[in-house]
Amino acid sequence: MAGRNDYIASIDIGTDKIAVLVAKKEDDGRLRISGHNICSSDGVRKGSISAIDPLSRAISKALDQIDKSFKIGSVLVRVNLSDTHLTC
Repeated sequence: MAGRNDYIASIDIGTDKIAVLVAKKEDDGRLRISGHNICSSDGVRKGSISAIDPLSRAISKALDQIDKSFKIGSVLVRVNLSDTHLTC
């Protein structure tokens, strides 16, 4: 699997915290939890994004802590964010 991205990160962004869960995709297709982190959230107020720059810094901090703690490197990231102003 060399040269492929074998890690998937799920980021849940909330008013109070950002939760990150990283899993490694095994050869048989199963996911094995490789790391997790919870840090305080900035830039989110009452479930809505109020300031993108502080939120971006908080997400970067959460991912940096994952990399330092678990030596995972680059990952494919899925983000969960509920916001009253988001539309599809």
